[in-house]
Amino acid sequence: DYSYLECIACHHIYCSKLLMQSALEGLYDDQSENTTQQHHIYLEPGIFEKRVKAVATDKVKFIDDVLKSIGHDKQGHWLDVGCGAGEMLFVAKQHGWKVRGIESDIIEADFVRSLGIHVDSEYLDPTNCSRFLSDVGLISAINVLEHVADPTNFLKMITDELDEVVIVFEVPRHPSIASLNAVLFPELAFRHIYPPDHLHIFTEQSISKMLEDSNLEVVGSWNFGQDAFDFFQTVGASTGIVENPFWNSVLDICPEIQEVIDRNKLSDTSLIVAKKKIG
Repeated sequence: DYSYLECIACHHIYCSKLLMQSALEGLYDDQSENTTQQHHIYLEPGIFEKRVKAVATDKVKFIDDVLKSIGHDKQGHWLDVGCGAGEMLFVAKQHGWKVRGIESDIIEADFVRSLGIHVDSEYLDPTNCSRFLSDVGLISAINVLEHVADPTNFLKMITDELDEVVIVFEVPRHPSIASLNAVLFPELAFRHIYPPDHLHIFTEQSISKMLEDSNLEVVGSWNFGQDAFDFFQTVGASTGIVENPFWNSVLDICPEIQEVIDRNKLSDTSLIVAKKKIG
């Protein structure tokens, strides 16, 4: 019973029903009975290493390459807001960055600390941003803005505090095959258009408006996704297909299908590197 609406101007998709702030925070509080089960997945033995290799390494390389192209050095800390299990910070540290994280999930935060990385178990908000944003050269918010009621004000809070800053964020993207998948099989939604976790699904137009209102400009972007795999997995789950050689062969070609989806600008994720406008 969570309805999503679409802006007629920029086609941004947003959840029509917001939880109370305390309920939202309960999703990421391991003491709450409604807590997300994310850490049970991401902290499974061997999963961290796989995510470092398959997810974080290419993203950090892309970010570093963009920063080199604009002459940005690695002064200040890389602060990862909502750092999860710390894959991005782990790779960034290998690339020569000084790193820090903010993570509200106590179990994930403790895991990141075991990697030798400083993490604060708080939420970044106007009452503490001055403390957290001192000596920061880059701020990342990977899969965070879609959870925030007002993502523009979240970014503006940062840009108002700092004279110069690079902000990297990753958000779910529309139009995409993943959006179509959620419309076709809403009862099986587990990512992308996913209430009440995901309040926003962004478009290129809504990202542009958000950045303009936050005094930021794009210096690099990368669209990608896992639409193909999700679509076939959902088709299989909805029809009761059991594992068999034919079905496995279909799943095996998902990366090739995803390349076609990406080329046609229908992938479900955007990674944006932006910097504060000067003057």
